Amino acid sequence: PGRDLGAELRAALGNPSGCIPRGAANLPQHATLRVDAHVSVTGIVTRAYASTPGFPPEMASCLARRAEGLHLRGPIPDAPRVVHASLEIAAAPRTDASAGPAPTAQP
Repeated sequence: PGRDLGAELRAALGNPSGCIPRGAANLPQHATLRVDAHVSVTGIVTRAYASTPGFPPEMASCLARRAEGLHLRGPIPDAPRVVHASLEIAAAPRTDASAGPAPTAQP
C-alpha cells in the first residue's frame, strides 16, 4: 500500500491555531489552510509554502517555518517531490464572550 504523505505532513504540522497572531481580528469561522512542502528522498523538508485565506500573512509564514523544520520518515517515494497538506480550522466559542470566537483545528 502507498503512503499518504499528505496525512503524514498534516500530522507532523499539528494544530495550526498556534500560528494565529495575537490580537488577530475578523477571522473566518471556517477555513482550509494549505501547506506545500518540498521533501527530499530522506524526508527532509527543504522549503515550504502556506496559504491561509482570511488569516493574517503572519500565519502563512509561521506554518511555512513550522513545515521547514520537519523531517518525514524516509525514504520518500519519487523524491524529491512536493507534498500537499490541507488543514481545517474552525472557530470555537471562547469562555470570555467579549473576546469573540477562538479558531481551533478540526481533526
